[in-house]
This record gives sequence, C-alpha cells and structure tokens, in this order.
Amino acid sequence: QLPERVVALYTNVVYADLAKMSGVTSSNLHDIALWTDTLRQSRNAVHHANDSTLCATWETTAALLMGTVPNVRALYAITQAARTTD
Repeated sequence: QLPERVVALYTNVVYADLAKMSGVTSSNLHDIALWTDTLRQSRNAVHHANDSTLCATWETTAALLMGTVPNVRALYAITQAARTTD
C-alpha cells in the first residue's frame, strides 16, 4: 500500500537529510502511516459498510480524527523540508 511505500522511501539513506530537516523520524512516519490506514478503514466501515479489522463506530472514528492535527503537521513539515531542498 502507498503509506508503507512512502515510509520505505523516507527511511532510505538518500532521504536522510530530508528526515533531519523536517524533524520527523521514520518511527513517527510509520505511526502516521498506521493512523492513516486505521482511519481509512474506520471511515469505510462507517460510511460504506465495508468490513474492517477494527470495531468501527462513530466514536472510534472521532477518536482517530483527534490525531489529525499532529499527523498532518508532520506531513507538512516533510513537504516543507522537501521544498526547501530544491
């Protein structure tokens, strides 16, 4: 899946400077990828009645959404660091 491929690229030694500049560790990015997958599964279970590996409720989804701000901030930090290395 895409989140795992992004983590694999980010942890490559070629992107070590990017990781340092952004301040986002590969561990942080891995956690964000897990959060992304879990949020997607929860959303699909609630809105599209798809099967999910977790017990998806409105409450679960709301709790996952509370992680949005720090996770999106980290993604923007990576994006900003990438733009400044051009």
